[in-house]
Amino acid sequence: RTDNTSKMFGQWSGNGTYVYTGQTYTLTPTVVGKDGKSISYNGSGVRSFKDAGTYTYTITSLNNSNYTLDNCEGNVSATTIITPMDITITWSGEATVQYDGQRHYLTATIVDAYGNSVSFTYQANNYSSSIGTYTVVIVLDGLSSNYNIVSGSLSKTLTIVNSSN
Repeated sequence: RTDNTSKMFGQWSGNGTYVYTGQTYTLTPTVVGKDGKSISYNGSGVRSFKDAGTYTYTITSLNNSNYTLDNCEGNVSATTIITPMDITITWSGEATVQYDGQRHYLTATIVDAYGNSVSFTYQANNYSSSIGTYTVVIVLDGLSSNYNIVSGSLSKTLTIVNSSN
């Protein structure tokens, strides 16, 4: 028979607000009856995640007929927010050079708010040796929504002009 007066306690770990780091976070509910024993549950939502966004997990039912969600002291749902990581992009190399037959490079450096390097790749070559205008583009590892560019840009133009002018 159901004892509607039985109290249970819902506690969570992993909820809160974090800055994106690429690591996986997990919302973990712990449901304990008044006797101190764990109660298994069913739920809905996302429990494991790593990308910037808002994630909610809700306990939808209990696998013990002596308890109901109505008698829960604590939360039956929890939310975790992962905010984008602030990054700074710095470019080096001359943006405009005279043609001399040599390769000329534009090189990017990306660091987070703590000075740690952030991984990226170049969309194509970051150099040229021919006369013309070239856009060098960097691609961040992972989803671009995981990053907030506070300084710099994802592209820079390299121009090689005719030296006979």
